[in-house]
Amino acid sequence: MLVFVIFCNFLLTILNFYVAFRLWKIHCLLVKITKISTRIERHTDYIFKQLSVVIMDRQLQIYQIRQLYQKLTWKLQKLQQSLQLINLGFYCCKRHF
Repeated sequence: MLVFVIFCNFLLTILNFYVAFRLWKIHCLLVKITKISTRIERHTDYIFKQLSVVIMDRQLQIYQIRQLYQKLTWKLQKLQQSLQLINLGFYCCKRHF
């Protein structure tokens, strides 16, 4: 009977060591996952901060390009009107002379 109790205790001890070993491996895995996710979070935070700066810079550039486009459109309209007046003057000169 004593041998049976010792044998059962030995089996329970081996089972407990196995469970403890598996829990330790799971713990190590969770620590690695935590480190990786923390690193990813830091990198994404850095990327988003840089991205916001780039987006604001591009918005400013787009605004400047739109302003320039409006100025050039206005100048083109004035140039077209001037050319139409010159063509009208040539047409009138040809008809009268």
